[in-house]
Amino acid sequence: LELQLLLSHYTQPWEEKEASKLKSFYQRQIFVTKDISCPVWMDWLHGGLNFHIVHHLFPLLPRHNLRKATEKLYQICEKHKLQYKRENWSYAVWDTLRHLGEMQKSL
Repeated sequence: LELQLLLSHYTQPWEEKEASKLKSFYQRQIFVTKDISCPVWMDWLHGGLNFHIVHHLFPLLPRHNLRKATEKLYQICEKHKLQYKRENWSYAVWDTLRHLGEMQKSL
């Protein structure tokens, strides 16, 4: 669970609280999270948190509906020109390790 949360949040851009208030609730949730794409059979292993953006927007949505809701939300984001971030597991792990390395160098 901790790894899934790290992959879905940690590499996302930082934004000051005041600047984030200029965005709607939906825009903020889409901006601060990303999804991890994987085959259907792996949804159970991720506990549905691979669909992290939909989870943030609709936290009470049952897990078995997250994949379908994600596809609908992706279409809405395309229509409104919002960047919907989705990465495969391997790239998300690499990107997180790269980001951690950059953070370590800045210390």
